[in-house]
Amino acid sequence: MSKLVIDLFDEFKSLGIVEDDFDLFVMSIEIDESGEVSSDATVEAVTHIEVDNEHEECLLHTSSEANSDSKAISIGKALEELKAVEPGYLLCSKVKGSVKDTNANSNIGTDNPIIGFGENIELKRFFVVCEAALSKI
Repeated sequence: MSKLVIDLFDEFKSLGIVEDDFDLFVMSIEIDESGEVSSDATVEAVTHIEVDNEHEECLLHTSSEANSDSKAISIGKALEELKAVEPGYLLCSKVKGSVKDTNANSNIGTDNPIIGFGENIELKRFFVVCEAALSKI
């Protein structure tokens, strides 16, 4: 179910309608225990890409909600960067958040595997989809 870097290239090749000037976004969805997808989704711009060779992951970093002015990278730029990544690396979104515990707020980060893709032709946006893991913490 988790997607690899090669899956992203295959998706672009099979679609043929996503152009280099499309912007790249992460869509985080919530899936309940029965497997149903919630109608609520969070969409954030991918601002940069990081390669984690130790864990064999390609991390798509997003803008924080507090900094919504961050511009999404284009598909053309993302594909150029991804050419240097091993095709078998796991494709993940890097999500940062905070959790309230009894004494203070704790900042945490998770690497959420990408589970799907989508696009909006009119808005020139391409989406990588992951499950919103922070909502479960």
